[in-house]
Amino acid sequence: MVMDEGIQLPTIVVVGDQSSGKSSVLESLAGISLPRGQGICTRVPLIMRLQHHASEEPELSLEYNGRVDRTDEDNIAEDIVKATNVIAGGGKGISNAPLTLLVKKNGVPDLTMVDLPGITRVPVHG
Repeated sequence: MVMDEGIQLPTIVVVGDQSSGKSSVLESLAGISLPRGQGICTRVPLIMRLQHHASEEPELSLEYNGRVDRTDEDNIAEDIVKATNVIAGGGKGISNAPLTLLVKKNGVPDLTMVDLPGITRVPVHG
């Protein structure tokens, strides 16, 4: 594997205002659905590691707090919300502890993307 040989793969980091479409850009590149809603959705850094996979069946997993949870395309948005709540707590808390989403899927480039919490200009309570 390329990463085992010490070769760095390209990384895209998305930074911007809250609700400015950062996650939507990454969704279109990865071909999966991320959590959506009003207010702040991305509350932890989401590291999306895309790996081209020859199989027609995608393999998705979430890595956080020393654990690995398998998921699928139908449940990924809900599972990201659950993992985010474990990391950052309920409500609108933000954490710098990352959540890694590994996406092995046919047709995606070997690429790492990082979705950061949005910049808020007004304090968010809760």
